[in-house]
Amino acid sequence: MRNARLLLAGLCLMSVAVPALAQINPFRSNRWGPTLSATDVELMGDSIAKLNRKPNVEVGAEERWSNPATGSYGTSTITRILVEAKRPCHAMHHEFFAQGQPPPSSYDLTWCRISNGQWKIAS
Repeated sequence: MRNARLLLAGLCLMSVAVPALAQINPFRSNRWGPTLSATDVELMGDSIAKLNRKPNVEVGAEERWSNPATGSYGTSTITRILVEAKRPCHAMHHEFFAQGQPPPSSYDLTWCRISNGQWKIAS
């Protein structure tokens, strides 16, 4: 149940545009364990944006992030390259330790580049 709630929270987090990640933090009032700060969420979003911007990203490409102020850290990793609806896409695995505490939270999302060049979560 806890993992399902964390996955749902992660999906909600990622359903907004990456620049908005720092503005919306569904992890801040988590009664089930440690939470991510707004800065943590921004750092996670930056790692996602870096991977999305790489022109010839390959499976296994990874971006790490960490926040010494909170102890939170994580990784975003490309797990698959694909095409959906004639758009370039890649699946990405996200894993993080809120406030450096186990167990890690993780989720998988598929990102696709839309016509204006931005990367969005595939629906």
